[in-house]
Amino acid sequence: MLRPSAGSFVLRLAWLVTGLLPFAPKAFAWPPTFGLELNLWSVELAGIFDKRMEDESIPEARRQVPTADGEFRVAKQFSDDLFAYCQPQCRRTEHPGKFSFTEWKFEFEDGFGFNIAVDPSTVEIQVGPWTSEQWKVHEKSLQRFLYDFPARKKLIHKGLDGTESSAHLNIGVRSAFEDDGLSFARYVADYWQYPELAEGLLGNDPDNAPTLERLRPEQREAALAVFEGVNREAGLSPQEVAQRITRQVYTWSPGHEGTALNYHNQAVGMKYVTDPGKLVGDNLGDVPTELRANREPVTAAHATLQVELQQKRLEYLRAKQGEPIFFRPDVVSFSDADKVDAFLMYLGDMGLEAEYKTYAILLPSELRRVKPNPFLMGAKLPAKFEPDERFLRRLHHSSFVRDRFQDFLLSRKALAPEIFEKTLQRMLPYVESEENGPIRALLVSMGAQVPEPIRPPPPSAPVLQAATEAPLPGGRPSLLQRCNAIWSRLLGHATPSP
Repeated sequence: MLRPSAGSFVLRLAWLVTGLLPFAPKAFAWPPTFGLELNLWSVELAGIFDKRMEDESIPEARRQVPTADGEFRVAKQFSDDLFAYCQPQCRRTEHPGKFSFTEWKFEFEDGFGFNIAVDPSTVEIQVGPWTSEQWKVHEKSLQRFLYDFPARKKLIHKGLDGTESSAHLNIGVRSAFEDDGLSFARYVADYWQYPELAEGLLGNDPDNAPTLERLRPEQREAALAVFEGVNREAGLSPQEVAQRITRQVYTWSPGHEGTALNYHNQAVGMKYVTDPGKLVGDNLGDVPTELRANREPVTAAHATLQVELQQKRLEYLRAKQGEPIFFRPDVVSFSDADKVDAFLMYLGDMGLEAEYKTYAILLPSELRRVKPNPFLMGAKLPAKFEPDERFLRRLHHSSFVRDRFQDFLLSRKALAPEIFEKTLQRMLPYVESEENGPIRALLVSMGAQVPEPIRPPPPSAPVLQAATEAPLPGGRPSLLQRCNAIWSRLLGHATPSP
């Protein structure tokens, strides 16, 4: 049966829109705040939705709209049951909500709270916004009231039924980026450079949250143009950057052609950033950007870990404040091995490669069984081992991959001479094709570690040393000479800044 994703286009962030601001920080500065939109599902709700979708007497455009005797009835009963259960710790207030139905805001004395609403086939729970530390403080309450108690009422979090489901993870733009458009653009570019995150690693919702990889080639080129513009123009705000992305990149979305939803159904949602006026009140809220493909967390601990991971990514990118954005709109494959390797790169950029198993809990079970590539793991490699092309494509973006290439070329005594030469040769196009600061810095760093005039690995590798100096018949240049020539070309593109 056709069932809508949890990320239906009618979602509205009630954790901001309907007055949950008592839970939000009053000053919008670092650290960032995060909110989650959780979805409760049941056999009864599925039956309600399926029956409505099959009812030809209902106009097709209305079949996904929740009804008073359907989703709203189930949501109200759950709200009443939960209110009775959480006494005397909680208070509940009613307020108008989406679909013209009542919603219920729950507040607790310790600052914990949430909003209950309806969505097609689900009871929606909007949690936060809180900082990462506040999520940890409220984790036990989150588990008790929004995981354990619903399970007693035969309401489970979507995804526990065996299907993939999304639960939007919202990041407060004003607390995460303040008024720095370059920092906001860097986060978006970084997320797009790791499309595997929204293609199975941390979620997957191609209809409602397609990655940049699933958009048209001209949209990827438009994204590159936007980031180039952001690099050139100082002083842009996050709102100005979001407006450019919405107008120039979000021009089409798979499955929504010919509708007005192209701007909405994207992996990084920006509707509240481009138009804070959509939020009720005086627009002083910590306006959210949405990671719309984020997987429904199956426990409160998973929710906290999702937030923690994005907090650490924001910290990593914050350290790059003021640096230009380097962006390559490549199309990549999404095999299980590709995804797992990308996750290790993502963690490695932040210095978290040793905590891979901790964060791998967030991956689906089939990916947890896949081991990352030994090249990325720093494992002992055969002398004839050659790094995969997909790692070369990450050189411009991933500091972790650049470190691995440096280790591979300079630290391994068993490296076959011809592999050293071939690897340098394969690196050339990635340096010559663009002005890329990170790769230039890598090459300068590597060049400084190799004693003059020998550019291949240092004399600590005597076998390589002898092989590179061996004369070749017919007056052909030795391996040493060939490596020197390639290295000189590489370093010619890698002149350090004065």
